[in-house]
Amino acid sequence: FGLMKLHFESEGWTQTTLRKTGGAVCDKVSRRFKVLVRLDERLFKANQVALVIAMISGSHSAVLNRFDEIAEFCESTDFGRVLEEEVVVDDLDAWLSDDSGGNDDER
Repeated sequence: FGLMKLHFESEGWTQTTLRKTGGAVCDKVSRRFKVLVRLDERLFKANQVALVIAMISGSHSAVLNRFDEIAEFCESTDFGRVLEEEVVVDDLDAWLSDDSGGNDDER
């Protein structure tokens, strides 16, 4: 599985335009790449723009390749230039077969 945060230029954008355009980009990316996409609301309130993208795949390289495709797609839209990418990828099989020997869920 993987998580990626893409930070974009936001100069000259109003909150209304950012919200409308950001929502449209989230929808486009989600439909095209079959991933979960949300605006980072914490940064949005600070007049900065970042998309948070999550996906599940059986392959580490597939996640990284898909994230590269998403970043390229986002830069080709009117949403703006990607300033920074943050990526976290982990092996779901290893995570699911954790040898902790019990249920550590404390509810």
